Amino acid sequence: MLSDARPPILAAPRARVKFWRVLAFAALHFLALKAADFALHILTHLPPVVFNIDPVITVALCGFRVLYFPRNQLRALWFGDATPAWLNVLTALAASLAWGAVIHALLAWRTRTRERN
Repeated sequence: MLSDARPPILAAPRARVKFWRVLAFAALHFLALKAADFALHILTHLPPVVFNIDPVITVALCGFRVLYFPRNQLRALWFGDATPAWLNVLTALAASLAWGAVIHALLAWRTRTRERN
């Protein structure tokens, strides 16, 4: 006989909401990462004759590294010189999920502290 049991991650309604919020924040992080990558690409291809934007590129690169944070450490675990394409996708998803969980935890903490006051 088949049971209608749900997976443990989606068992409680609150857990289900948390799961979807983490996924939403992960998607927002991934979009921000792609937008920062695009902006950095465009900025580096502007001719320096028009105006010098090296300081802007430096600041943008620092922000990009913050958004990129756990991904470089995950990619460093791969041995060899050639990184397969699937590993890049997996590390991007893992980093975005980690950032989504961190953002959700920070927002939940802020909400709890506001409710106490």
